[in-house]
Amino acid sequence: MLDRLAQVSFPLILLVSAILHGALIIYGDWHDAHSPLKYTDIDYLVFTDAARFVAQPEEGGYAGGWLAKRLGLAPYYRSTYRYTPLLALLLAPNILLHPAWGKLLFSLSDILISLQLQSLLPVGASINYITLLWTLNPFPLNISTRGSSEALIGLAVMSSLYFLKRGNLIGSGIMLGLATHLKIYPFVYGIAVISWLARGKGWKGWISSQSLLFTVASAGTFFGLGAIMYSIWGFPFPDHTYLYHLTRQDHRHNFSPFFYLAYLTYGSPSSRFSSIVGFAPQLLLTLALGAKFGSRDLAGAWAAQTAAFVLLNKVCTSQARYFMWYLWFLPLVIPHLRISRVESAVLLALWAAWLAVAFQVEFNGQNVYFLLWTAGLGFVVSNAVILGRLITLYDWDSQGPRTKIE
Repeated sequence: MLDRLAQVSFPLILLVSAILHGALIIYGDWHDAHSPLKYTDIDYLVFTDAARFVAQPEEGGYAGGWLAKRLGLAPYYRSTYRYTPLLALLLAPNILLHPAWGKLLFSLSDILISLQLQSLLPVGASINYITLLWTLNPFPLNISTRGSSEALIGLAVMSSLYFLKRGNLIGSGIMLGLATHLKIYPFVYGIAVISWLARGKGWKGWISSQSLLFTVASAGTFFGLGAIMYSIWGFPFPDHTYLYHLTRQDHRHNFSPFFYLAYLTYGSPSSRFSSIVGFAPQLLLTLALGAKFGSRDLAGAWAAQTAAFVLLNKVCTSQARYFMWYLWFLPLVIPHLRISRVESAVLLALWAAWLAVAFQVEFNGQNVYFLLWTAGLGFVVSNAVILGRLITLYDWDSQGPRTKIE
């Protein structure tokens, strides 16, 4: 199969991917109309409702910021909308043009990620890595055509890596700032970039002109977009987009090791404090991995940081988005993994064991909260083993994605 794929041109593979995306979007509409179990992700309905509040303002419900109180309805009138207003603006054509607009946008992001991966793939690596792990992978095909917005974040993240490869620090910083605006977690990649720019220069490299340029571009984009959103939508913007996730507690559908603490203290005065404290080990580990390995292989460092972030996330539900966050790195890092088939099988078995328990707990709905917590601990242990082995087996001295910055 791999030999046959190697003989197929990459543009043809992209065309097949585009056709599959389109077919799944059409099928999803048909399935939703004929089945009580919907194909479309519930979050897509939330996005669409938020877009409606922006695109079709009504009297008495206008934006709450000081700059443009009459620009349009706040997307946060839709309960459970916990995203930037920028996403609602991007999906306004869902209301103005066609409800499938957002799915098309997310699918296009998938294909653009494939193009970026092709340019970032290490010298001599087979295009099959991109084909099998991303372009024709049924997982991202399903996620994007169901209406999940994760591909937009992936496009911004991979664009940042792409611009670094082209020697464009400003473009890279802008894209990382945009990714962080869409979803806060990509900010941890910044320390890996600074470590990479400082390689061979000692501590002075951390405050070099290149490092400062990248920092200003990324931070300026993040805070600039934030200032615009705040001026229009007021405090609900940072409250729902960022602060909510800082203090969020999920005491029922959560597989993280912090679940049982959240369950036992839910509603108490100390619950919010414990929720914030839960970020400490996650933040420390991801920043340490970026500082340690960023100077050696940027894509590998970002992949390790992402895996660690998911590993210690204080809220980890059965939603597939967490796996999307590091899936777009796999074509770049797998060529540098020195791992046997036996080790691969063992690591995958550890992962599958946790997923099996998680599936039973999530979908059977049994009142087994202690078991849920132990399953979460099993998740941490198995994924820590996987992360540790992958870091050990990774060829950190490889060239990684080609770049013009030296």
